[in-house]
Amino acid sequence: MARPPHAADSPQRSTEMSEDDSLKRRYKEFLDLLPLSIAIAGLHENAGPRSLTPDQMEARAQILTSAFKIARKTVRGLIKRTEE
Repeated sequence: MARPPHAADSPQRSTEMSEDDSLKRRYKEFLDLLPLSIAIAGLHENAGPRSLTPDQMEARAQILTSAFKIARKTVRGLIKRTEE
């Protein structure tokens, strides 16, 4: 008698787990690189109770995105060099 397929055996379930693992890996990479990204971006903390405008927040987000890409590229390059 054939056993019924389990949810974990299905290709769809495997793909979902793979996507979850990929998302978790990218999230961890982001958190690990965040301090370096902030340092590269040169962003200062908002002093006092003054709020940033939406335009200022968008500009800071774009700067941080660019800095993250540089940080990731730098770290990956360093890792490759140490493997050689």
